[in-house]
Amino acid sequence: MSKYFDIKDFSKITESDISEHNKLLENVSKFTAQFDDGKINCFLSHSYEDRNLIERIKYTLEKDSELQVFVDWMEEPQRNPNEAANRIKDALNRSHSVLIIKTENSMQSTWVPWEVGYFEALNSQNDNDVLNKIGVLLIEDEANGFTKESLPENCFEHHEYMKRYKMLGKDDLKEFCTETYDASNMIEDI
Repeated sequence: MSKYFDIKDFSKITESDISEHNKLLENVSKFTAQFDDGKINCFLSHSYEDRNLIERIKYTLEKDSELQVFVDWMEEPQRNPNEAANRIKDALNRSHSVLIIKTENSMQSTWVPWEVGYFEALNSQNDNDVLNKIGVLLIEDEANGFTKESLPENCFEHHEYMKRYKMLGKDDLKEFCTETYDASNMIEDI
């Protein structure tokens, strides 16, 4: 069984770590732009209210797993907010997978079900295995009642659609977010 991230894993990452990483990525992006096909390994579906956590998750995925991760407000912070839906649709069109970051805030977000529904509809036309391209990243957080030993029964109350997707741990992410994903290696469903 895969290990889950613990909320404490992300508290060790500093703003300086993120800033240095982003500068490095910017320089690499300038160099490799001529070879870039615009594909995104992973679209993070989340709540902006969790932005500090999301920055750290993106940093972890890019640094440790060498993934190309898209977070709308980080990629294009100066863009007109009224164009958000079109920017998100464009990114989802180029994404291999969607990773839902399950938090209390994301469960209240109106964007998360919209993003996931759009991605599922878009890919179900061409891919019978679309449900294997959508995952839920569970993060252990004792303060909010989730540990790997005790997942609350009402964890997805009013969001039962999320039970259709794979629950992912840290060992699953790189493979899940790339073309070589093999669903048979995933942790068991809840």
